[in-house]
Amino acid sequence: MIKIMFLCCILIWNIQSQITISGNVKDKSGNALKDVILTLERYTTTTLTDATGNYSLYALSVNKKAPAAKAISDFSIKNGKIIPEAGLTGTISIEAFNINGVRIHTNTLTSKEGLSGIPLPKSNPGSMTILRIKSNKFISIWKQSCGQYNLVYMTPVSYSSSIGRNAAMSIDTLRATKAGYKAVRLPVNTASGIINFILDSLKSEIGSNPIDDGSADRIAKYGVNQYFWGDLEGKDKPIVMITHAVSADAVDIQVVFNPWFFDLTYGTNALGWKHTYEQLVKSDHVAIDIQNGNKEIVFSGKLDLITASAKSPSGYACLGPFGGDGAISTGNPADIISYGSSLDDNINYYGYHLFKNSPKTDTMYTPDPLYPNWQFYPIYRISLKKSAFGQSGYGSVQMSYCHASPSKDKETVNVTEKLPPLTGTPQDPFRYYTPNLTVVKIPPVDTIPYGGVD
Repeated sequence: MIKIMFLCCILIWNIQSQITISGNVKDKSGNALKDVILTLERYTTTTLTDATGNYSLYALSVNKKAPAAKAISDFSIKNGKIIPEAGLTGTISIEAFNINGVRIHTNTLTSKEGLSGIPLPKSNPGSMTILRIKSNKFISIWKQSCGQYNLVYMTPVSYSSSIGRNAAMSIDTLRATKAGYKAVRLPVNTASGIINFILDSLKSEIGSNPIDDGSADRIAKYGVNQYFWGDLEGKDKPIVMITHAVSADAVDIQVVFNPWFFDLTYGTNALGWKHTYEQLVKSDHVAIDIQNGNKEIVFSGKLDLITASAKSPSGYACLGPFGGDGAISTGNPADIISYGSSLDDNINYYGYHLFKNSPKTDTMYTPDPLYPNWQFYPIYRISLKKSAFGQSGYGSVQMSYCHASPSKDKETVNVTEKLPPLTGTPQDPFRYYTPNLTVVKIPPVDTIPYGGVD
């Protein structure tokens, strides 16, 4: 308690004041959503909505005032077209950027020309990941993920012009997540005010990123780690860390592997082994059993790492327990909310279409500056409805086995649950693992010239 109070005092001294941001979260039918996690991304401050969908949390003060955030853009993207809202006037500017913020397309037309829908810019598969659309009212940023464009940032044109080209667009970004719903992110442009959210249900036939499906927020808030040890290089070492997070709506399971057993390096940059991307695609999977409090199996099956799939623009996708190397032995498919893997995140969320050579790294798994969000640790995820566990609730999770073809040591290792390794020491293979709770780098609206960065 003393430590928390001390940190708060430092924060107050630096920013001079704290204020409350409040709002409401509903679904698209207008129903209030309870237990939505609201996260201020820059400072990782979180809170939950109450039974009426209302929330409040502390935010940072700011000298410049800006209009309240708008939850819905003046455009939608459907069926390969950008569709302006009815009544929109003036010109429309459309720019496309790759993952590094380099402009790859630009187009300007009148809103009248765009009434029937503006075709999305054409590009090589996976090369276009970000759109910036400017009307006479708003500037919006859209990110491509798993073949769909999602609104991730928006600001009024008047505010953008008033603060200048190099000024910060917002003091923070507020993210709303709930199991079974698609995450929404809105800018916090003022130190006080109301920001309301409307969440749409999560729809995907392939793996989802933990930021989009909200499992990252639930694991960060409720996660409990278990460690399973086995023989590696002739010594007893932690092989896998399994995290379970029990929240109001879901039970999230995350399986993280010791990179000394296998990692996501391959090709010319493989670290400590000879490995190819094709070997990861071919057969890698993990088998887990999840029980309720009465020791009854709620889910038993295999989770796919990644598989060649036409369902994703990249040509590859995590199919979880529904395809590829995944399968359901026991359990109701309808109880599965979402699933994913770190390799799928690397390729389909962050847009790193590296099918020959992974990014460069070292024995500390230092990020490659060219691919800063690449996760080198193999991670499998699955989220189940909490109702699937009945009145006894969540019980336990066990890893039946893992198939890594090949691994850096033995292909098959028997594991036993034991106490955690000493954190941060050479005994701890997870000391370099950092959960990626940041969203893909979006070109800042006021730092990329409208002439583009070529």
